[in-house]
Amino acid sequence: MILQKFADFLQSLGQTGPEFGEDDPRVAAIALAFHIVDADGQEQGVEKKVLYDIVSHEFELAGPEVKALIEAGKAANRDSLDIFKFTSTLKRHLTKEECINFIGLLWEIAYADGYIYELEDTLIWRIAEMIGVDRKNRLELKKMAAQRKQVLEMPKSPPLNK
Repeated sequence: MILQKFADFLQSLGQTGPEFGEDDPRVAAIALAFHIVDADGQEQGVEKKVLYDIVSHEFELAGPEVKALIEAGKAANRDSLDIFKFTSTLKRHLTKEECINFIGLLWEIAYADGYIYELEDTLIWRIAEMIGVDRKNRLELKKMAAQRKQVLEMPKSPPLNK
């Protein structure tokens, strides 16, 4: 279900083809998703797997094009100093409903590992505010995502890998 929602979301952005420019909302969405994946400082394979599955599952791009889109989003995230460029791109291209759906998808990615870290929570809050998703919707989406997966609130710093 979450995979279909994200695929539908990306398809609704209305662009096709293998060229992924700076103002491409698909690249911005994936860059922000990678920002969430990387936020806890842990190499959580499950979060990345959920993101990759979401992008590749039932998406109207061929395998190499999906990989190129994912790589473009990953590179944009890596090369960016902040999230403003991505959120402003989404705000220009998305409807209010699409923005709300996107925040729900970010919660799903953040909760994929069964934990929610303070930085993930704060980052989704910032993204939501920047793309015009109000507190009520953001918290509703958080609650719904948490109910789908038993989530533990984690301390400020993630556990050390042993």
